[in-house]
Amino acid sequence: MRKIILFVLICLLGQGVAAQQDISLYTLNNVFQQSYINPAYLPKSSVNVGLPVISSIYFNGSNTGFPLGRFLSPNGGRKVDIDKMINNLSKNNLLAADFNTDLLSLGIKIKSTYLSFSFSEVFNMNFVYPKDFFVFLFKGNGDEELLGRRANFDGLAFNMNLYHQAALGLSIPVGEKFRAGARVKYLMGLLNVTTTKSKLGVTTGADNFALTLDGALALKTSGFGLINSEDAAKVAQERLLNPGTNTGLALDLGAEYFFTDRITFSASLLNMGYIKWTNDVKNFENDDINYTFSGINVQNFGSTDFTKELQDKLDTLSERVKFKESTDAYSARLNPQVIVAGNLAVNDYNSVGAIVRSELIGKILRPSASFYYQFKVNHWLGATVNYSYLNKSLVNIGGGFCVKLLPFQFYIASDNVLAPLALITAKGVQLRAGINLAFGGKEPKKLRVPVYDPSKE
Repeated sequence: MRKIILFVLICLLGQGVAAQQDISLYTLNNVFQQSYINPAYLPKSSVNVGLPVISSIYFNGSNTGFPLGRFLSPNGGRKVDIDKMINNLSKNNLLAADFNTDLLSLGIKIKSTYLSFSFSEVFNMNFVYPKDFFVFLFKGNGDEELLGRRANFDGLAFNMNLYHQAALGLSIPVGEKFRAGARVKYLMGLLNVTTTKSKLGVTTGADNFALTLDGALALKTSGFGLINSEDAAKVAQERLLNPGTNTGLALDLGAEYFFTDRITFSASLLNMGYIKWTNDVKNFENDDINYTFSGINVQNFGSTDFTKELQDKLDTLSERVKFKESTDAYSARLNPQVIVAGNLAVNDYNSVGAIVRSELIGKILRPSASFYYQFKVNHWLGATVNYSYLNKSLVNIGGGFCVKLLPFQFYIASDNVLAPLALITAKGVQLRAGINLAFGGKEPKKLRVPVYDPSKE
């Protein structure tokens, strides 16, 4: 158990302030990875080949609670401003990170039908922390805000996923004004931590400062056997090649409706699925955590009596906070997303639009909204800029561009392009970039092109 706790802490510290969003890619014209966030999307090129690893590299890190700048004092020094940080917290806050890359991807257009395949590595992590947790951590239990009341840690949770993903996609026309798409994903799990129950609290006695820990906690894990392995590197390599019986399915759905030749609506529902974890499972649960620490006599420090008293306290704590262990299989769902968008073509080279997106992470709903401007410079260069409400922040300017030179297509998109220049104030850092090979199909000089009419085939 200690090793698992240590591993979780390492993950948190290693990720820093860092769930999945792709607003800028959604508005970037003629990049076939757009089908990852709306399976109905139809690229202009007839054949798209993603170069291994570098065709789609994605990273997203966010913290809804506070930006790094909240740790700095007003005069620019390095003194931590605890009050500023805590005042910016909500009742429950989210620290998250996502990373994925395509090892192989391919898309083929046959008339108006688009078929795609990809094999990817996916990692995501999120840590839900209540406001009281940070007050207790940084101000202590004797702070007037907590003294004499229960510090509420209900909902404190850590979740993590690492898995292979093989996906098959299909986009087809339905009549003259509608396209529908679906993407089926087969998931092969490597590593998981899921918090299934978290009702914790600490009460500090107003008179004697005694600490009472209460609540319940349940944690399910899979894939951590490598921590106890003598050759962890070898075991990790074997599991990457053969994940075992941890498998699952997920489904993405998408639609586009061409209301007029200038107005388009689109929507997608992503990551509806789960992984069933059956291999190398270890679960921990305690439904009745109840322990009061009344203190210890420090005047006897160094004596035999002090050592005995300390050991008695630790033995009691170990007994009262003892976790029941099991190896029962369990299922853990992915984080589903809903995206709705509308686009207006101002003319042949410029368009504007809006996107509303929501993602469910555990029991926390993360909404976002964006306005964007999309433009076509010429037949080989297109770009987009946007302004978004993300991570409970109104300061997010995103953008991206796509360049096509012969068969090579290079693209880069970010939902917060200023984040690298303002890390101390940014609540999120996000980037997707890659290099594809795009063959066939005429790259249009204009942004707005006629809607496909199947009757003309």
